Amino acid sequence: MSETEDIYFEKIGLFEDDGCGYTGPNISIDKLNLSGLKARNYEDLQDEGFNFYIDEFIPERKEEYHQAMLNYLNSVGKALKKAEEHIFAYYQDMKTHNEFFDEDLEIEDKSKVWNHVALGFEPTVSLNYTDESIYVCLECECDWEPEHGLEIYFTQGGRVTKVGPCGQAFPEEGKPIYK
Repeated sequence: MSETEDIYFEKIGLFEDDGCGYTGPNISIDKLNLSGLKARNYEDLQDEGFNFYIDEFIPERKEEYHQAMLNYLNSVGKALKKAEEHIFAYYQDMKTHNEFFDEDLEIEDKSKVWNHVALGFEPTVSLNYTDESIYVCLECECDWEPEHGLEIYFTQGGRVTKVGPCGQAFPEEGKPIYK
C-alpha cells in the first residue's frame, strides 16, 4: 500500500489521506458508548459528531488500529468514568501548583469534573514506538488548564492509561495514570 492510498476499516468507514495522516469519516455520537457521561460539550458532539485521525499508518498493523478504534467506540464512557479520579487529581494539582489558576473555579468531587471538560472531536490513533502498542489519544479542553488542556490515552483494549496536560509523551508501562 502506498502512502497516498485511502484506508477502509469495516464498521468505521473510509479514511482519506490528507498528506500528513488519515482522516476518518464523521461518526455520530450515538455510536460512541458514553455510558451516560455528559461532558461540557455534549450537545456540540451530538450536532457535529467526531472523526478518528491516524497520524501514521503501518499497513501490517491495520487490524490493531481497527481494534483500537472499535474498543474506543465500545468502552470510552466506562473507561472515562474509571479515570475520573485521575482527571480530578490533575485538576487538584493545577489548583494547588498553578499560579494562574482561576480561584473561582471549584469542582466539589470527581463526578463533577465533566462539567468542566470538553471532549475532543478528533481522537488520534497512533503507534507508540517505545512499547509497540497502538493508542487512541483524546485531546480535550478543560476549564482548569486552558493553555495545555487535558490529554487522555486509551490502550488498544480501550482502557485509560494516562491523563494530564496535552503534549506529553506516550504512557510508560508501570507508571501512574496521572503524574
